[in-house]
Amino acid sequence: MKKSLLYGIIINVLLTGQGLVMAFSVPTMDAQSVENTLVFSVSFPAFDHEWIISTPRGSSIRIPGYDHLTTPGCPALPAQLLLVVLPPQASFVSLDAVIRGQEKLSGVCDVPPASPPVPFDGSCCSYDAMDVCPDESSLMFPAEQVQVQGSGMFQQYPYVSLVVCPFQFSPISGELWYSPMVDITVRYQPGAPKGTSVPVSTKASQTAASLFLNYDQVSACYPVRPPSPVSRNETVDYLIITTDELIDAITASNFLLWKHVVGYSPQVLSVTDPSIADQPGDDLAEKIRSYLRESYDALGLQYVLFVGDSQDVPMRYCYPNPANHQNTAGTVGGTGGEVPTDTYYADLSSADEVSWDADADGFYGEYGQDHPDFSAEVSVGRIPISDPSRVTYALNKIVSFEQDTGAWKHHALAPGAFFYFSNETAPNTGPMDGARTGAVIADDFMGNWTVSRYTEQDGLETSLYPGAALTEAAWTQEWKTNQYAIVNWAAHGWSNLIARKVWSSDDGDHIPEANEMSWPTMLRTTSDLDDDYPSIVTAISCYVGYPEQNSYGNLGIDLLTLPGFGAAVGVISSARTPYGNLDWPTDLGGSDSIIYEFNNNLINRSMSIGDALFTSKFFCTTQYGWNSYEEYIDLYTFNLYGDPSMSLEGKEGNIPFVSITRPENGVYLFNRMVLAWDKPLIIGAVDVEVTASDLESGIAYVQFLIDGEVFGNVSAEPYTWRWTQRSFGKHTLSVRAYNATGSFAVDELLVKKFF
Repeated sequence: MKKSLLYGIIINVLLTGQGLVMAFSVPTMDAQSVENTLVFSVSFPAFDHEWIISTPRGSSIRIPGYDHLTTPGCPALPAQLLLVVLPPQASFVSLDAVIRGQEKLSGVCDVPPASPPVPFDGSCCSYDAMDVCPDESSLMFPAEQVQVQGSGMFQQYPYVSLVVCPFQFSPISGELWYSPMVDITVRYQPGAPKGTSVPVSTKASQTAASLFLNYDQVSACYPVRPPSPVSRNETVDYLIITTDELIDAITASNFLLWKHVVGYSPQVLSVTDPSIADQPGDDLAEKIRSYLRESYDALGLQYVLFVGDSQDVPMRYCYPNPANHQNTAGTVGGTGGEVPTDTYYADLSSADEVSWDADADGFYGEYGQDHPDFSAEVSVGRIPISDPSRVTYALNKIVSFEQDTGAWKHHALAPGAFFYFSNETAPNTGPMDGARTGAVIADDFMGNWTVSRYTEQDGLETSLYPGAALTEAAWTQEWKTNQYAIVNWAAHGWSNLIARKVWSSDDGDHIPEANEMSWPTMLRTTSDLDDDYPSIVTAISCYVGYPEQNSYGNLGIDLLTLPGFGAAVGVISSARTPYGNLDWPTDLGGSDSIIYEFNNNLINRSMSIGDALFTSKFFCTTQYGWNSYEEYIDLYTFNLYGDPSMSLEGKEGNIPFVSITRPENGVYLFNRMVLAWDKPLIIGAVDVEVTASDLESGIAYVQFLIDGEVFGNVSAEPYTWRWTQRSFGKHTLSVRAYNATGSFAVDELLVKKFF
């Protein structure tokens, strides 16, 4: 089962607000006659001959807004994904589909097979090797127009995912049939007594209403629970998980203060803390995830930042290819099937034994055998180094970037090199030019931006995309001397460099061959860069995000954490070899689509870089996912090095930070805590202690108020005031910290005081 197809049918509604291409209706049902079934109809638009487009590989059929069947070698017919939600604890049993109004279309077609995923390392196999369909024995394809794709859980919601294809095609005769409507009946096995309800959060309910086509049929089973009261001291919406050795490096930076200033309640937690160390789990990675699963909802957690390299604060090694369990981590370009990922920590909906290691073989994230859920409960990032000075440097750089709201935040740099040339992968195939990704992103999302493009102008085949000639000296000098908020690159990669691919010579057959290529370096760990205006970098390249120590170096890590060289403030890069579609953006999906949708989320939807990445992964796997293990490779291999809450545009931070640190929850008797309690209870006088700071202008004074009335002012540290006034009952204790510009921040606490 492929749980990653979760919510595909209406993710476009969730993210863009646009309507569905596929119509959907839920007929009135008699609860007695259709008990334990869900019934609905799906209709398709009237057939349009303009959908059929002649290409060198055959008659491609493209319905706007539709995906297509992606089994390599089988006809690439248009299809849609449906998500059907079931009642609480129910399990899918079977379905019936009744095709209505099927008609044979005039003429014959030669529908090309679905393209295989193409690796960005240059080792693409020929399309011809993939032109054998596993379903070739059927006279009609697909044999069933409605198929079960998988089932699983989205938070408290069980679901079944269906693939619906309005076409049937005869590979033998070339005849094509079209069906405008299908009636579907889903049967399920109840797992709870009739009338059982499962309360859900408001956010989960809103998301489910957008994701599931039939949500109205079962919404009464999932009532929205009222939010639990969470005190100021209990809220932790930003969690930093690190080692004991790196805590001082974090607190030495401006990062925690800045997160407070912009409205977060951060907490630093060591991997040795009992809340993690005492969790169940076979290794530290599972213990960390168990803690996050246990705590994220109660804490109101939104972001998790790991600080430390992948050895000290582990990534999860996943094995998307279930036939390759070899681990060659540390050997760049090794033959192992392992892919290190932090995505494991973003998905918190189910325990490992029913999701990431569902088959209990100890090899996580196997395609077709395990069931990871790619809808993120939290967004995750990493400072991927265990050097304290480099940790502090990276965190301060992030703060400076967010404090900057200058016009340069709408400047982008887009260098792209060739991955494959025309006819290199097979006859009659076009090139795979890395310049395409940056060009489409710029054209679609950066209309009012300044965009500098660099494309391949050397060799026997040059880029059709406009741009300056791509060389290491030219584009790195551009990056160093100008100001770019985003750098979207695509090139061949290694752990310490990226390279161009140039078709330098030909033996006369006009076919690009390996011995005719040259590989000029495009960027390396020793290139001349600086960190004056660091950029958000997306890297469609092999190994740039390689997290393990190795004999070559780590380009992605250095770009974020190496003083002087660190030209990036956030790096989204691949730990291993990513995959794409040769004909992107005509055929969507793969790495290009992940980076494309990331930019869309970041620029048009103003998401943080962590939210933009995980929303992009989720969208792409549900809209364009391949039915092969390469799909999981792309979802695992792209990790975020940087702060997941960081915004592109920057934030106004010229306000102070203030927090009441005393009294805490407990009983105070004449200024001494004598008993733990769930709220402050004060008898007699008590010292009120405050932490206050301002990154820019400093603190002018702190004001102390009781029920809105000012009782004291303190103009220098320590910010302490003794509350001696006699009072009885409930009161609101407030403090205001003013900076030199007159701006102020407020913190308050509900207390009970007697005498």
